[in-house]
Amino acid sequence: MNHNTSSALHNTWSSFLLIDVLEDEEAVIYSNDIKTMELYKEVYLNHFDSKPFLRSAKIKEGKCEWNIENIEQHVWSTTAFFDYLKTERKPNNKFSYSMAKKDRKDASYGASYKGIDDDMYESMKELLHDQIDLGDSRNFKSADELNDKFIKLLNCKTFIGTENSWSMLAQSLHIPSTHLCQIWPHKSLKRIKINDVRTYVDPLVQVIT
Repeated sequence: MNHNTSSALHNTWSSFLLIDVLEDEEAVIYSNDIKTMELYKEVYLNHFDSKPFLRSAKIKEGKCEWNIENIEQHVWSTTAFFDYLKTERKPNNKFSYSMAKKDRKDASYGASYKGIDDDMYESMKELLHDQIDLGDSRNFKSADELNDKFIKLLNCKTFIGTENSWSMLAQSLHIPSTHLCQIWPHKSLKRIKINDVRTYVDPLVQVIT
């Protein structure tokens, strides 16, 4: 099976985990940035009970379709992340956090509308000044940096932040977490799923299906 990766940590680790869960003997990993993919893979292998299938998977440069249905069924709708975690969680008394700015010029389209405005960002930084700032969930300089930040996330008392790979990993690993969503003056969006469609809505909208 072909497995896509990207600079999004949670998505890439979901692909790695899918290979392990399915015991995919013919796994092929696609990446537009093999250096980043290998960095993510190194840290994944440090912390998750990976089987030989991921280690022996072929690697090809480029992109393929995401296995969303398989990832949803075997990873996101299960406790696979928690079950395959081999590093012991040792909760401390610190909060960890990561906040995306709404107006970041270098942000992806997704980060821009899930973020908070500059004033709210500074207010939250002031509130959390002595806690652990995990920063961006992309653009890691080294495997050591990602490894250090993941351990800080794993051992924190609670995670607080806008939606990103840190928040999704916190949820997947049963780490107490709060999704930071600015209501006023800026209404950041929240992600929902209706049937098989993922979309974003105003947090104050009640969705009736």
